[in-house]
Amino acid sequence: MPDLGDLALLTQDEGYRGEFFDPTSVESLAFSIEAILTNDAHRVSIAKANFKAATSHPMIESLECI
Repeated sequence: MPDLGDLALLTQDEGYRGEFFDPTSVESLAFSIEAILTNDAHRVSIAKANFKAATSHPMIESLECI
């Protein structure tokens, strides 16, 4: 995920995880992709954290805000 300041902070504050990279750097993007593809434990850890974050707020609660 590109490290775009507020977007990255909001993502982390909500409990999501990712491999952040400098959006102006091809090398940074390549490093992030490599980290996810070559490290099974890291990839699974990110996936579990994101699943937990995504399921921690039932859809009905989100709809009630509208």
